[in-house]
Formats: sequence, structure tokens, C-alpha cells
Amino acid sequence: MVSQPTATLNFINETQIAQVVSIGTILPLVEETSTHYKLLTPDGICYISKEKAHIVDNTQINAVEQIIELAKSFLDLRYAWAGTSAAGFDCSGFVYTLFRTFDIWLSRDAQEQVFEGAVYTYQEAIPGDLLFFAYEEGNGEVHHVGLYLGDDQMIHSQTPGSKVMITKLEGTTYQKELCAVRRFF
Repeated sequence: MVSQPTATLNFINETQIAQVVSIGTILPLVEETSTHYKLLTPDGICYISKEKAHIVDNTQINAVEQIIELAKSFLDLRYAWAGTSAAGFDCSGFVYTLFRTFDIWLSRDAQEQVFEGAVYTYQEAIPGDLLFFAYEEGNGEVHHVGLYLGDDQMIHSQTPGSKVMITKLEGTTYQKELCAVRRFF
């Protein structure tokens, strides 16, 4: 699975033009070398650098750290309504894509994601948990989700006109609207 914002697929047949694919792209593995994965695409056999992809394995011990590192690689990427790629994300598309990259499958929208995973309180939150926010000071409809980083901070794709950013919750509307914490590890 592609685990960077974008990656280049180079084809064995040199007459074929290399293709750029986005994070989360999954292709069948044909062979593994010391530096590359050989993959099968509808257009033929290609290679991708191991630095840009990984074999999907949901037993990865350090998946949380890798998800957080990957999330930070998208800092300053523009908000895009319904976005789920390196072209831009909305809030739920951001966490959906991050988790999917590590073979953790969530629903696409925050209003559904909030009903998944293990339930925790904010006091029990650890890095990698998802934080959900609802209108009416946390009692209304869920409208936002972010990835908890620890130290009262989350990374999220905020709103139209903004970018992926890190926000401290204390003293913000987010602190008042926090309604749920969910863990998927």
C-alpha cells in the first residue's frame, strides 16, 4: 500500500509512462526485492520504492507512531470537502485515509466513525485516538474529527479555506464541543 502522499510506479516495459499514485493505493504484490516492491497493475508489472509503500499488516507494533508521522507529513495541505487524497482532505477523509493506509478500516464520515472503535474518556486518551466534536457544546450532531497527538493537541483538517494543522484544545471551541474519544489499536 502506498504510504506517502504520492509515489511513482515505474513499469518494467520501458515504453510505458510512469504513473503517480496517491496515498492508500493498494496493488497486488508480485515480488519483493531489497529496495522495491514489484506490483501488478491493470497496465502491467511495475516497481515502487519501499520508501514509498509498505505491505499491509495490521499487526504492526508501531502503527500509531507511523500514523502520527504520516499525519504530520500532510501539515499545511489544503482542506478539500470530501477529500481523501494528497490533493486535499476533509476532517473525516483525513483520518479515514491515515488509518486505511495501515489496514484499519473506518467508515468514511465522522458521524459514523464515532460509533466505531473502543470508547474512552478524554482523560484516558492516548496518541492515535480519534477525538470527535459535536454542535451544542458536545450534545448535538457530530461535525468534526481529529487525531489526538497527546499534550492536549490534535492534528486535523479543519474547515474549508484552512489546511491540515495541529491545534491545542484548551480554551478553544473544540474543548467545549468534544463529545467522544475512540481507539482503534
